[in-house]
Order: sequence, then C-alpha cells, then structure tokens
Amino acid sequence: MSVDWYEWCRESFSQAEEEDRLIFLFLGASWDPATQTVQRKVFTHRAISTLLNHDYIPVQVDLDHRPDIYDRYSTEGWPCMAILTPQGSPIWVSNTFGEAELEKMLAQLKQAYQASREVVDQEIRDRDSKNAIERRKIYHMTCAVNDEIFRKTLQGIMISFDMDHMGFGGAPKYPHPSSLRVLANAFACVRGDDLRENLAGGLRPLEALFDDQDGGFFRFARRKDWSHVLTAKMCEENGELIRACLDGSKLLGEPLFRQFASQTAAWAHSTLWDGEVARFCGSQAAREIKTPPPVEPVHYTSGSAVMASAFLQAAIDLDFPEYGKAALHCIDGLWAEGFDPERGMCAIFHPRPKYYGQARSQASMLGALLDAYEFTGKAVYLERADYLLSFCRDRLWSEEDRGFLDRLSGEEVLGELKEPRKNLHENALLADGAIRFTFLTEKGDLDFPSEVLSAFPNFQDEYGHHTSHYAVAADRLIRPATEVDLYDATEDWRRATLAPFLSRRVVRHHTKGGNPYARVRIGKDFSGDYHTVEELSAVLGEL
Repeated sequence: MSVDWYEWCRESFSQAEEEDRLIFLFLGASWDPATQTVQRKVFTHRAISTLLNHDYIPVQVDLDHRPDIYDRYSTEGWPCMAILTPQGSPIWVSNTFGEAELEKMLAQLKQAYQASREVVDQEIRDRDSKNAIERRKIYHMTCAVNDEIFRKTLQGIMISFDMDHMGFGGAPKYPHPSSLRVLANAFACVRGDDLRENLAGGLRPLEALFDDQDGGFFRFARRKDWSHVLTAKMCEENGELIRACLDGSKLLGEPLFRQFASQTAAWAHSTLWDGEVARFCGSQAAREIKTPPPVEPVHYTSGSAVMASAFLQAAIDLDFPEYGKAALHCIDGLWAEGFDPERGMCAIFHPRPKYYGQARSQASMLGALLDAYEFTGKAVYLERADYLLSFCRDRLWSEEDRGFLDRLSGEEVLGELKEPRKNLHENALLADGAIRFTFLTEKGDLDFPSEVLSAFPNFQDEYGHHTSHYAVAADRLIRPATEVDLYDATEDWRRATLAPFLSRRVVRHHTKGGNPYARVRIGKDFSGDYHTVEELSAVLGEL
C-alpha cells in the first residue's frame, strides 16, 4: 500500500482544516539515495501508509523545487519529516525514519493534539511570538561595514581547516566554494604561505568528490577523511566549483585544478545542458551502478544562471567559445521566459515557469546578467540588470526589516511562509550585485548596498563559512576596484581583460568609433591608457 501524496497548495491546507486533520510534510530530493530509501521502505509500510492516508494530509515537497519551504521546516538536513497543524505550524520535526518509531509517533501525536488542542495552539503562538521578537532583535542591529567583516570571515574559515585530511571542518565534508572565493581574494592581495596552504588544501581534496568517469563533482563526503561519497551532482554547486577551480589554477599554477574545471564544464555541457530550451538541468541522481544515472528534467533559474556565469569564464580560461555561446543563450532564454515585471524571475521551469519572486533566483540572475555585460559589452544586459534590481528594491525590500525578504509578500500565504524572512546569504548576493551595477554604470552611489550590508549584527567570533558571501560583498564595497574601460574593444581585448584573476574587477565598454584601447584605474589612482592587447595583459597580470 502506498501513500496518496498531496501537493503543497491551498487546497491541501483547506482540506486539512475542513476535515480537522494534521498535515504530514515530507521534504526530500529526487537525487538523494536516503530520500529514495525512505520512499521505498518506510512509506510502503502498511501501517504507516494507512495512518497517513486516513488520519493526516500527507504532503510531499522536493526541497530543490521549494527551497523556501525547506528553509522554514528543516532543522538538520534532508530528508525531513514534519507534522504540522492544519494551519501549517510545526509540532514535530525529525530526520529519523525508523518504521516502528514513526508508526508510534503518528498514532500518539494525533491523539495528543486532539486531546490538548488549545494547549498546543497556545504553545505554538508563544513560540512564534518569541522567535519573531528574537529575529527582530537581531536584524535591527547594525554592523559597521569595514575590513573586519572580511578579516573575521577569513579567520573563521582558516580556523576550520582540517590539517589531517584537508578541506574544512569534520564530517560531513562539503567543498565550500564561496569560502574558496574568500581565500582566493585574500591570497590575490597577500601571497602568504598560510593562505596558499588553505586555498590549495581546500581545492586538492575535491579529487575525492570528482567523478573521474564522467566528470563533475559529487555532492559531499559523509566522513571527515573524504570517504563514503554521496554521488549525486548538483548544477549550481558544480558551476561554483568550476569558477573556484579556474581561480585556483590561475593563482596557484596547479594544472590539476584546471583539469577539474575543464572536465566538469565538459560534463555539464554534455549532460546537464538542454539545448532545446537553452537551460541546464538541475541535478544528476546518485550513481549506484557504472551506468550514468538520469538527470532531473527540472531547470532551476539559480542553477542555470550560476552555471552560465561559470561557462562565460570557462570560455575564456579554457579557450572554448562554445561555452560562451551556450551561456549567453541560457541567460537570454531565462530572461525571455522566466522574468515577469510584476513578480520577478521564476524559480523553476517544470516545464513552465513556476514560483516567482524568490530572492535566491533574483540574486543569481543578477550576477549572470552583469557577467554577460562584461563578457560581451552589450548594454541590453545592463538594462535587464537595472530592471531586476528595481524589482528587488520595489517588491522585496522591507523598510521594517531593513533588508531584502526571501520571497514576495502575499505570493503564497501558507504555513510558515506567511511571513517572508530576511536571509544573510541572499542579501549579501543582492548587495554585491548592486555594488557591481553601480560601478559598471557609474550612476548613483553606494549608500544603498552599504545599508543592506550594515543591517546585520556583528557576529562577534562566529564569522566563517556562513558569512563568506557577506564578506565578499563587503570587500567589494570598501576596497578599491580595478576598473577597466574598454573603448571599441574587439574580442581579444575582452579576453585579455577577463582572463587574469582580479577579485574586484569592473569592465565597462564604450563605443567611440576609433582604434581600440583600454584605460585602467585602481580606486582614485590612474594607471594609464594602453593601446595594444599585450600592454593591457602585462599591466593586469601584475595587479
């Protein structure tokens, strides 16, 4: 006997209220072996499926399709089970899936809720009120945006370095691409041996996650020695790792990192790229046999945008123009099919666009549009970035919370999603995009992104991996940018400008109808005009 699953939708919640049934929420991922095991072994158990079908409204959600739901209800990873009131407030959340324990919990919790409904509802109201006060207290603090954010984040990352097995932290071992970016930025400024050791030591163990059969990086390793690898591959994470490996190759001169990037890009192009719709599939399932597993036929705006940005850089660093063509085709298609002036970018295509207005999708798309402008010099990408930033400021910005909310208010008022929240990660990415846009257009000022970044508390001694995007944005705000103005540039000029690793590079394009040349500035210092590609390459290579 199987479970008759409902979707996360108003009809499911309405039925729960009308029939006075609790909601059983299961959050999993199509690529995850543990999710598949629970579905195959736990939910086919007759007693459990009977309880769920008769006494609950069982709702199943793919965490990749709905990261906003996952963020609200999951506590310790995936897959995750939660029992909710008919209004969607969590009563019980767990990552433990034994059949006997679950059967007992389902029966007892139903009876307990019916017998003590008023007590439980009051406890939920008290808990929610307390949590709201704590969030308001934290996010109404301010933090000075200075180099301490980057320094403390860098220190937190380096403290977590695993001297025995390399990488960061204990089990499970994740690749942490955003932390690798912090290390790369720091090493580019101060070529210290400790920074070299940490950057190289964060990249070398990726060999344990690398699929030497087909290319691409697996999700993570379950043990601290990088063994027992979960062999699913994610589009967005692989896009981030392509860029991290390309950066590491340029900064450290290690051919292995370039090889990782080259083979991962080739895998993404041959396996994830769907040329018919010009998007990347979201993931490839875990490998259980030698035959390559299927890819998920769902396209995510954030994953496709991040991979497209990686392909733009790979087109230059790997001298493979097809990657650039695919990337621009992808970015153009995402905008044409996925952007709504009233609701922003959609989150997924399945196959039609769905779930508009999530901050994560806006932030990833903003970054891809700015990368496309620097890569091509076409003003249309800056125009689209302007539209997207305006949407975020008009529809996602909250004066009360002093930041961008994670989703559109009023787009879907179900359960814990009734109140959009302000997240550090998404605010950091949107602030970073706003800073880049201001430099690229030379319009406005940096007061707004500064306000975004300052509206978070001082994390004291808790900076580290979770503040890495925040640190990169703060670093871009306060340190001088390397500004390159290209005049009547041809492709070789653009390649020379984008090839070196420059952590705070800004590339503006101008048309004057004359011979090509470049002007380079660092902060208030004027470096000079360069009239040959060789001169430009030489000066940028020294920075």
